[in-house]
Order: sequence, then structure tokens, then C-alpha cells
Amino acid sequence: MTDYSPALIPAACTLAQRGALDKDLAIAFGVSFPTIRAWKQQHPDFAAACRLSPEAADAAVERALFRLAAGHDREIEQVALKDGELIRTTVTEHVPPNDKAAIFWLRIRRPGRWAEPMVVRNTPSDLTPTE
Repeated sequence: MTDYSPALIPAACTLAQRGALDKDLAIAFGVSFPTIRAWKQQHPDFAAACRLSPEAADAAVERALFRLAAGHDREIEQVALKDGELIRTTVTEHVPPNDKAAIFWLRIRRPGRWAEPMVVRNTPSDLTPTE
């Protein structure tokens, strides 16, 4: 595990304010995801610096929803056993667009064009027009 330093706190705070999640912090600091988790458990000041503000959290979810709605590429690691040797390969995987996320996004962002149509329910036939 890479050594922790209190000098990381200002950078962690800035990244969190921009919506960085633990996986993003791990990449920025060149450590593993479990290392970030360990640092947060062992160093309360670091954990506090990594906390997302409500605005940053909303922005992170908005970015994730957009990626889900539009589709995106991501790198994954594939592991195989060949001739008794473990082989790790990084490949790019395409995540296709998600229809429900796209519809949700468009209904919120462009309600004039994508709002759900109004449903008119029939009234029981024994009511008069004034009832």
C-alpha cells in the first residue's frame, strides 16, 4: 500500500468538490480503490475532505445518467488460464445506450418534446355532465 500523507488532503478536497468518487481519487493518486478506502478509515481528515457536497453528488449522478443514456466505452480486465498460467488482458468494452435512462433524461431536459402524454380517463356513464 502506498503511504498516506496529509499533503493529499487539499487535492482530495478539490477533486471531491468536482464530483470525484473513490475510484477517481484512486486514479488521481495512483493507488488502488481499497487503498483509498483504507486511508478514509484510518484518517478522518482525509475522509472529510473526500466527502461530496450535495451539488457535486448531483453532478456525479448526472454524468453517470448521461453516460448510461448515451452509451460509452470502458476498459475491463479479462482473466484467463492458459497452459496453467494466469493471463490478464485489458480490453475495451462498449456499453450500449440504455433506453429507459435516455427517455428519463429527455423528459427532464426537454419536457416540451418528450413529456409523457396525458391520459384521459372515461367517466362512468351514469354521471351527468354537471356532476
